[in-house]
Amino acid sequence: MENKSVFWLTGMLIIFLCLNVTVFSQNEMRIVGKGEYLPSELIDKTIRDANGEVCAGLVIVSDLDGLTYTAYNEIVKTNRNPGRDLLFIQREERVVTVYKTGFAPLKIILNDYGVKLNSGEVWQLKVTGDKISSLLPITITVVPSDAKIFFDGKEAFSGKTLQTAIGTHEVTISKKGFRTINEQIEVTQQQVVFTFKLKEIDLQSISITSTPDDAKIYLDNIEKGVTNKGMFLFPSSYTLKLSKSGYLDKEEKIEVAEGKENKFSYTLVKNVGSLSLSVLPSDASVLINKETYSISSLIQLAPGKYKIEVSKEGYYETGETIEIELGKTVTKNYTLQPKVGKLQFSVSPPEATAELSRNGKTVQTWQGLKILKDVQVGEYDLTVKNSGYKTLKNKITIEENKTAIEDAQLIKGSDATGNMVLVEGGTYMMGSDEGESDEKPVHRVTLNSFYIGKYEVTQKEWQEIMGGNPSYFKGDDLPVEKVSWNDVQEYLRKLNAKTGGKYRLPTEAEWEYAARGGASTGSATALKYSGSNNVGDIAWYNGNSGSKTHTVGTKQPNELSIYDMSGNVWEWCADWYDKNYYASSPSNNPQGPSSGTSRVLRGGCWVNNVYGCRSAYRSWYNPDVRYNSVGFRVVQDL
Repeated sequence: MENKSVFWLTGMLIIFLCLNVTVFSQNEMRIVGKGEYLPSELIDKTIRDANGEVCAGLVIVSDLDGLTYTAYNEIVKTNRNPGRDLLFIQREERVVTVYKTGFAPLKIILNDYGVKLNSGEVWQLKVTGDKISSLLPITITVVPSDAKIFFDGKEAFSGKTLQTAIGTHEVTISKKGFRTINEQIEVTQQQVVFTFKLKEIDLQSISITSTPDDAKIYLDNIEKGVTNKGMFLFPSSYTLKLSKSGYLDKEEKIEVAEGKENKFSYTLVKNVGSLSLSVLPSDASVLINKETYSISSLIQLAPGKYKIEVSKEGYYETGETIEIELGKTVTKNYTLQPKVGKLQFSVSPPEATAELSRNGKTVQTWQGLKILKDVQVGEYDLTVKNSGYKTLKNKITIEENKTAIEDAQLIKGSDATGNMVLVEGGTYMMGSDEGESDEKPVHRVTLNSFYIGKYEVTQKEWQEIMGGNPSYFKGDDLPVEKVSWNDVQEYLRKLNAKTGGKYRLPTEAEWEYAARGGASTGSATALKYSGSNNVGDIAWYNGNSGSKTHTVGTKQPNELSIYDMSGNVWEWCADWYDKNYYASSPSNNPQGPSSGTSRVLRGGCWVNNVYGCRSAYRSWYNPDVRYNSVGFRVVQDL
């Protein structure tokens, strides 16, 4: 029985020794420290890899000799020197294996040692050898056990045995929320177990702000809300990223420290370039990648390629593809070329004047025969006029590269409709030196021709358009009254819509010109009233009205056969009132002040004395008042 026990113990000892031989019989190589970038190291750039690119260089410094090497891709060349070998290898190589007789192969994952190879760059690693028989098994135990442990730069784990040489070694232990330990330990035959306990630390308040705000916050790739925000974190290093649509991401390492103001503030940079765009005509349509844009001084766009399309009816389209770069401005100017045709125009009588207009804007005017070249395609209004003839209005269509032929034959007659009187354009002296201060100075005014109502607008005419009668004194042929200036504007709008005309109120200058007889007589300007110096012949005023209005046209007319321009009812004019306007009035077709609080009234009324019935007399009312002494008459342009 004892012999069996001895035999069993002897067998176990042999197995144990065999195991030791298996584990410790082969020597090992290892890397010392991290990789070192050698910016001053020159490399022979004529040596290239299989792709034709300049090789990267890896220097192996070692106290071992006779080393050989392989790599995942290839080792193009090796320059050997005592204790220092230079390997020419492919850029971005990831793994190099070192071989030496009597040692286990050393597989080096370059990224683990911070080595990132690029063409023409040189890095260095130190390789040494340890005999397994001289290595000792040691154990590092850490509380808490999930803390990260690095032993001589290599990751280790709490409670697990690792083999190392006798001597001094670097230990780094870290965990968020605890103080990091950086210590040197001394490994001896007697000291192979090392225990560490991390100390907890307090959370620190931090704030993260950005301009603009509402940027998403990521800490170590975990979303933490949006700026501006405060939070609590353990002292440590963090990777912070801010992200907001339309802006470049901001990413950096931040250090949260104890006892400091941990405030992190950023100004985000727009992820845009700019397009400065000028387009003629200015109302052309602009599409950028099929999206409509209004033309502004600068259009901000994200970097990239864009297709610009500029178009307008009647023009040839243009455009191109451009590239917008971050922070740069691209300037583009586009002038569309119009599609054109011709207009061949003849007219009888030959002295007639023609006007070609489009969308209410005059394109060209001329007299007699005309060939118009390079007329932009589209629809036009052609108006032909001559004194003593009816105005001709036609629609003209100009087509691309074609000639439109128009032969205009005017018919003798007048454009006046109903009770309208033609007032030929001309020049007169407006105002009076004998009247009120607002009638001065007397000044020269030149007007275009126009039509004016022979009579004041009657109650019947008002009711036909407006459907009601606001007048105080009732009667179909009496002048309408108790109508404000604003009421008259609504009447004109409805009248024009119904008739297709362009009726309006006279300007103050037009009213006085018509009251004085226009250009028909030079003596009219000397008359105090419209058509006479005897007010009773031509006006209903307080001396003969019986305190009421009268049927229009029952007194004598003036030189142009216009009735009641003196007396009966005051007449609204288009102008704002300004007592000093005559001092700055333009000489051609004055329109009155650009603004004011009251509108002009002219002509006097049934309640006025003779002084207020003078042709030069000016009055005014707020545009929303309604009196039984106030009416109006209309005018129409030729």
